[in-house]
Amino acid sequence: MLNDDGGHHRVKCNKSFVNSILVEGWSELAAYNEFSQNVEVVFGYYEHNLLCVEMFKEVIDSSCIPKFDNLSSNRVEIIVFDTHV
Repeated sequence: MLNDDGGHHRVKCNKSFVNSILVEGWSELAAYNEFSQNVEVVFGYYEHNLLCVEMFKEVIDSSCIPKFDNLSSNRVEIIVFDTHV
């Protein structure tokens, strides 16, 4: 994953098209970008397993959390799962 300094971070996802989640590297990525606890991140994919953070925002109101997220308050429409990242 490219960063603003021209460097990169190594992240690994579970390669699922249905529930794609990061399984390695989140802590380093979050620390570098100074993400808050509740953050929505949009990643861009640029072929050859190359990603970058397109944009991110802090989620203040829990009703704004996407329905597919495990933190969503609308749990009727989602599948809940726990994982370590």
